[in-house]
Amino acid sequence: MFKLIRFILYISIILPFASLNNNAIYALESQTKFEKFVKLNLDLINASVGSFQVTCDDHPGLATDILSLGKKLGVEVASGQPLLPGKDATYEAFRGRIGKIIFKERPMTPEVFCQLITHEFIHVLQHLNGDLKAVIPIGLQSSKSTFKQYTSLQEQEAYLNQNRPKAVLVLLLRALEYQKLNQNTNQ
Repeated sequence: MFKLIRFILYISIILPFASLNNNAIYALESQTKFEKFVKLNLDLINASVGSFQVTCDDHPGLATDILSLGKKLGVEVASGQPLLPGKDATYEAFRGRIGKIIFKERPMTPEVFCQLITHEFIHVLQHLNGDLKAVIPIGLQSSKSTFKQYTSLQEQEAYLNQNRPKAVLVLLLRALEYQKLNQNTNQ
């Protein structure tokens, strides 16, 4: 019965938007398994105005903690030429496995480096949210209003939250738990 209802919804609601882009389809689909797993933390982060609002300006050293957790998740981080021209860093999402972050070696303040790393790890979390098959927004909200048009919902989420390293750290910790839980389930 549920499959029939989902099919009818797909035909009547989602399919007409399919030509717009994948973001419209995502907006109408249900939560992913990863998003359900981190939902409580996400709700706290989005509702909080206190401890989760620690910024890179306040604590730029949190970038080191993010990199450490990323390494435990299996994210490879290397300096070099980012895949996208004109960018200081890129996350390359591999289908079925965790991706790779490449960042440009250039002088930058610790605060800017923290924002850069936080931004790219939001993409890592989005990739985990897409079950390593797609890069899907995780639902981070920002208090900033958006006047600028972004190329995608993924980029909008990353740019508007790149100065929230503590929020990303909490979600990366949950991602490690999620990864371990899935490994134990699959054995």
